[in-house]
Amino acid sequence: MISHAAVRRAGAPRSSPRVLPAVGRSPLLELQRLAGNRAVTVALASLQRDEDDTAVDAVSSARKAAPKRVTGYLGLNPLAHREAAGLTKTSREEVLVSLNDPEAEKRLKENPAVFDFVVDELGIGLDNFARWDKATDVLLNADPHIRDQLADLMRWFASAERGEIELERLVLSGHSNGVELWGEAEANAESKPGTMVVERDLATLAAVFPTATAQVQDIMFSACFSINAVELVIRIFPNLRTCWSYSKFSPDIAGGSGGHIAAWSRATEGQATLAKGQKRGSTALWTREKGYIVGDPSAAAVGPLFNGVVRGWRESAEPMYDGQRDVPKATLDPLYATIQQLLAHPGASDDQRKQTARARDIVLRLRFWHLIRERFGAEYGSQVKPAYDALGIAPPDWASLTRVALRAHLEAVNKALEAHPEAADAKRIVERYLKKGLFYLDPELIKSDWI
Repeated sequence: MISHAAVRRAGAPRSSPRVLPAVGRSPLLELQRLAGNRAVTVALASLQRDEDDTAVDAVSSARKAAPKRVTGYLGLNPLAHREAAGLTKTSREEVLVSLNDPEAEKRLKENPAVFDFVVDELGIGLDNFARWDKATDVLLNADPHIRDQLADLMRWFASAERGEIELERLVLSGHSNGVELWGEAEANAESKPGTMVVERDLATLAAVFPTATAQVQDIMFSACFSINAVELVIRIFPNLRTCWSYSKFSPDIAGGSGGHIAAWSRATEGQATLAKGQKRGSTALWTREKGYIVGDPSAAAVGPLFNGVVRGWRESAEPMYDGQRDVPKATLDPLYATIQQLLAHPGASDDQRKQTARARDIVLRLRFWHLIRERFGAEYGSQVKPAYDALGIAPPDWASLTRVALRAHLEAVNKALEAHPEAADAKRIVERYLKKGLFYLDPELIKSDWI
């Protein structure tokens, strides 16, 4: 198992400390006296960057060695360390690894720690306020639980921006709905893998490190339905050559995800590129030169696809969503695949995408209703208890609650509210958690990482 200490050691190389020339010491001491230690930190970081940007050795006048090429791996699921270990053995490049780090997550939870990280570790100071502002936004606007791993990405990109490494390839591994990546999170756990919003988080990162962003040539998503993220990364990374994704389900570690990652690594090392022969399962393979060579989302006609979404919603998802009947996951899975196919289709209209995106969020949660209901009890059981106490009724057994039973339960709760018009707080709790959350499956309350 890869320890977090080992992961940190495997990160971007840090420059060795440099001794300031004598002429620089007096101004720095004066700066420290006038502005404090933070200003000195910024000045030293600036000096370090200026020296590192030099392409020729100052003593020997010899050209410096080219920066080593590296691959970055960010894994969100509990067994991500096994994928990372396999990639490290396969790749001829050094692999930088980011896994969920509870200590770093805790440290970056508070905003002042984010400011310190940007200045102290990345060397981006208030002397360049616009860049500092963008850098802090990467973490401040993100899910607090994924700040630790976004910070790892920022370390890699900062090192590449300074010319210390060449960040050629990225692997992003976890669960996905096409626009987000997340890892399995335990109920009430202080540390969670968090959720990455692909377009928001990576685009903000790219704005801070444009040189490093331009180095990225190959990206692999080891995640279900990640085909919908391909167009996003094409726009973010201007020199992207290839992208490996999945149009349907991707394997987990037991199903062979490590083998898929190894195949991608061999196929994209150096100047190699993806080919049709690399197809595995539901892979969707894109290259800059040829577009989709496997799994082209535009191959099907968009009209019949949308009709399939509407028909599937009416026949299976809507009855379960409304609590009319419970539908097995096996029936919902094909509908979910059709939804994702429609969202990936370049010919889909904005209105079709809007309707289908809402259906995607609902069907995803209906497919895993057994997890949603149990997690709801663990996360919100104590918050809804005062409402039940005020109404004089007992809460249901969340772990076995069906959608049909939930509808009947809400009808009983509504009658109890009518009998207790004074219970305003109970009504607010019911409206927020039972109706908006559990019944209508609002993503604000029913998180993707519950699944």
